[in-house]
Amino acid sequence: GEINMIIKIENVEMRSWEKRISRYNNNDNNGNGTSNNEYCLLYFEDIAGSSNKILCRNKDLLIKKFNKGEVADLYCTLEINRYTNFELIGINELDTPFNS
Repeated sequence: GEINMIIKIENVEMRSWEKRISRYNNNDNNGNGTSNNEYCLLYFEDIAGSSNKILCRNKDLLIKKFNKGEVADLYCTLEINRYTNFELIGINELDTPFNS
């Protein structure tokens, strides 16, 4: 059993993001490595001031939507199988910062 859900992480402050290259090469059956081993990490802070990070495979989303210090809701897929995986799929900027 595998469960997939959309999770909304509300009211977080976006801090930074970075591009990473996976050390795991995603090989197809012919032994060809794909170029799909690039991913990004978005760093954010919650209301309590805890720092967190989340995986994002859509670099264009971050280029388009990321603004340092901006408060937003993050939309993620949650995949529960042997591991629990969150992956960022959307960012919705909020007009009101969380300390107001």
